[in-house]
Amino acid sequence: MAKLFIWRACNELLPTRLNLTRRKVIEMKTCPCCDGEEEDALHALWLCPAAKDVWGSSLSCFQKFSFTGPNFRGLFSYCMERCTKEELELMAVTARRIWLRRNAWVFEQRFDHPNAVFIEATKSLREFKSCNVHGQEKMLPARRNEALNSKQPIWIPPPDGVIKVNWDASLNVAKNWVGLGIIARDRCMGARSITHQATMDPKMAKTMAALEALQFSKEAGFWDVVFEGDAAQVVKESVKSTLFF
Repeated sequence: MAKLFIWRACNELLPTRLNLTRRKVIEMKTCPCCDGEEEDALHALWLCPAAKDVWGSSLSCFQKFSFTGPNFRGLFSYCMERCTKEELELMAVTARRIWLRRNAWVFEQRFDHPNAVFIEATKSLREFKSCNVHGQEKMLPARRNEALNSKQPIWIPPPDGVIKVNWDASLNVAKNWVGLGIIARDRCMGARSITHQATMDPKMAKTMAALEALQFSKEAGFWDVVFEGDAAQVVKESVKSTLFF
């Protein structure tokens, strides 16, 4: 959930008041917590005094961070350059907790103490890691053995912190129709379904699906990816030049 939340925040897809006014849902752009500035993702999660109280908590390792960029994507890139993997994970979980705290204020008129937000974020991250490690130890060997002994393909989760992207294509020759499907997951991180009115052979359809998988991963900002599909080798050879550089 934290990864998907950060992706949405980086792409300005959270239902902030600024986004809701752009979609003609509400008329008020100002932040519901401070009532001072327009509320976009960066303000809600970092610049708002209510958010600053959390990041500046005596329990936080982000107290001395100074960021003056224009958006949350820039903030997260800034943190990626300066934080360890563990700190970056904590930053993501804390940002999500700040958003949940903001929603509790909007819908329930309830506002948790800054230290409580940070404590809860730390606790949930620790519990997730503990469950994930023990779950993988118990489940992954069994699933791998099941995949080896079964004629049916079984999806095997990627290593911790890695996103696996699967894709495929289908053809309806009679109607000159091609459909492409893409899903990114360690747990489900996103999906895309595309249809085209076109005539092509199966190999070309698979290649188009592979290219769409690359574009989807680039747009989503996935930087640690394992690609799977019939054209996987083609993607692996081109991923550095096409996606990351």
